[in-house]
Amino acid sequence: MPEANDLTITFKQRSSTHGDYAENARIAISLRQTLRNSGNWDSLSPGQQLALDEIALKIARIVSLGAGQTKEHWHDIQGYAKLGEDACV
Repeated sequence: MPEANDLTITFKQRSSTHGDYAENARIAISLRQTLRNSGNWDSLSPGQQLALDEIALKIARIVSLGAGQTKEHWHDIQGYAKLGEDACV
């Protein structure tokens, strides 16, 4: 189990590639609420819903980082979009 100091180091390192956690949470939750309020959310499969939730988090990280964004988040969006596509009937 990591020591508290190890987590502090990890959090500091990740903030440069993932942005501020509180800002990410605010943006991601807002995006997720918007998706759920669309009226068609319940018609999506669990796989599609999860893919959209993950994409919302990746978007939040990109927006939070601004010019410091990493290609990893864009790549991950592609992957989650493919998983959502694969969940279509």
